[in-house]
Amino acid sequence: ERTYEFDKERKEKKEYYNWYVLFLGYFKGKISFNFQFKDKKKEFYSLNKEFLNKVESLKNKYLRLAFKILARNLMDKIVGRPWFFQEWKRDYLISLNAFYIIGEKQFIKNILLNYLTKALELNKRNKLYVGFKPDEFGLLLNKIVKFWNLFNEEEKEFIKEKILSFEFYAPIYNGKGETWMDSIDREGISIEIQALFYDFFDFFKDLFEDFKYYKGVIEKTVKSMIINDYIVDGLNRFEIRPNFLLAWYFSENLAKKLEFSKYLKNNLNQLFLDWGGISSLSKCHPLHYKNHTGIDSKSYHNGDSWYFVNNITSLILLKQNMVEDAYKILDASLNDLFLKFFTGAHSEISSSSSQKSTGCFDQLWSNATLLEALDYLLFKGKQ
Repeated sequence: ERTYEFDKERKEKKEYYNWYVLFLGYFKGKISFNFQFKDKKKEFYSLNKEFLNKVESLKNKYLRLAFKILARNLMDKIVGRPWFFQEWKRDYLISLNAFYIIGEKQFIKNILLNYLTKALELNKRNKLYVGFKPDEFGLLLNKIVKFWNLFNEEEKEFIKEKILSFEFYAPIYNGKGETWMDSIDREGISIEIQALFYDFFDFFKDLFEDFKYYKGVIEKTVKSMIINDYIVDGLNRFEIRPNFLLAWYFSENLAKKLEFSKYLKNNLNQLFLDWGGISSLSKCHPLHYKNHTGIDSKSYHNGDSWYFVNNITSLILLKQNMVEDAYKILDASLNDLFLKFFTGAHSEISSSSSQKSTGCFDQLWSNATLLEALDYLLFKGKQ
């Protein structure tokens, strides 16, 4: 009988972490083993030359290696190992900024046009929100705006024409389990989903007259989520969660308009962890879990720290010139990349109480957002 400690720590059922290794007998004679390794170094050097030149210009070997590892991980285009091999729209779309940095512009176009085509087909059958969660659809629109210059004139006209076939409204409602925090309810009007549509309505306001009105509705709705000098998680929800940081990341225009920076320190006091992570729920909340609870997911969005959120937070802090806190977060993320669990892979989550590497050991959006934050730190995001 053999016990697998990682599965045991995740609180798998005993039949999943206790296995029997069959003894087949002794072997006498000669035996040979053949191994084949994929040349990842060669794959890395097939990347965009401009990006490679940036990386090679770095004097710090530690950071140069981090860039190479993160870019190599992105090239696999796998959402998460060892479990998430299927297509996850949300994860891909959030990671597109990093794909742009490494020069994968055709991949970005393919993803956006492919998802738009799928959304159009579902929309014809009145099933849009079956195949797309509200934030997935919002991310699609948000990234179309962000990467507008990648499309040729014919593609731009196609997008403009097809956008008007969708029915829009504001504020944007999400059902149970329809946000990235899908282990908890959050039904209603969530802050980060409003931000996803804000830049889209602004960008295309001349295309459809109601878009300007919807933009104003989102401003008023999110402004009502600022209560007693804190930014809360949603309409009529008063928890302090890091989703206001995602809203800031998705729309710097909205964050600037509503002066999120005034409330940043107040919110971070509730969320910032000693080791350099960001909790998924205020440390003061009675439902906050200090330690990861395993596969029952109680702590998943009620305390666990998500590395992709940490990296996004560091990016915001760098832009706010709060460099000490930003460095602390980046140091923790690099520690995970190099020294925790799987060397050279950036994990999904950590416990709140102390830094760990749990969940998927190699998560796409963790790798992507760390690369994006480092790119801004070292190159100010210049392409």
